[in-house]
Amino acid sequence: MLRAQLLALVPLLAAAAATQACVARNDAQLASDSSGAEDVAGTESDVESLGTSLVGSDGESLATQSLAGGDVTVSSGNPGYYFQPAGCIQATADTTKQTVTYVFSSCTGPLGLVALNGTVTADWQLAGDQLTVDFAASGFQVNRATIDSWQATAVITTTGNQRSMSWNASLSGTTGRGRAFTRTNQKNVSWTIGVPCIAASGQSTGDILGADLQTSVVSWQRCAEACPQSGSEISVKNLDKGDSIDIKYNGGDSAEMTVDGGRSIEIGLACGL
Repeated sequence: MLRAQLLALVPLLAAAAATQACVARNDAQLASDSSGAEDVAGTESDVESLGTSLVGSDGESLATQSLAGGDVTVSSGNPGYYFQPAGCIQATADTTKQTVTYVFSSCTGPLGLVALNGTVTADWQLAGDQLTVDFAASGFQVNRATIDSWQATAVITTTGNQRSMSWNASLSGTTGRGRAFTRTNQKNVSWTIGVPCIAASGQSTGDILGADLQTSVVSWQRCAEACPQSGSEISVKNLDKGDSIDIKYNGGDSAEMTVDGGRSIEIGLACGL
């Protein structure tokens, strides 16, 4: 049986909403462990969501349109819609170098993104219907987490109204709850123009508080309210010891967590805030 101290290390929610915190209703110790464990996975999800939100609605460009007040607007066809308040984000594009620099200042964005501060650079290349974007940032803040280093390559393919993004990233930093991490993740993320949702699958590996953990996103869908949709499922394995945890989402603010294929417990989710 997975011990309580191990649970504190496991990132239960690989694509959890930015402010999500699990609360076990029947086991106080497990509740405390679970809420800490999902910090890193939530940060990974936030970075992926930010990446999708900076892709133009045509799937062949980056969002750079400035409105009165200076805020960058993402087309209503994208998973999210805009960053606010007005003027919280400035975008500077160099079309010759094919680079956009985004400077965030206390922004709130789509899919539960809050407290965005810092600078993100994005270099792009377009070949046929395929857009490749290289993201980079250091000292970037999102949802109270600080990302010391973030590098990612996103390859976006357009088919009609469908968008598919292959995501390969490495990031390190400290979560909003003070947990240090160094991770790599490979995800497939998709969305449909006019539908404010993203779907994801894939895997994340690396160090969290000294443990070598592998998180598999079996299936995942996250919409405007930021809570995982019914049918979403996450599994986590400690590669050193072989212990595992599985979470199946009921939709809304509840999910079922199973430890080592045995005991299950219902957990509540503070998501969609």
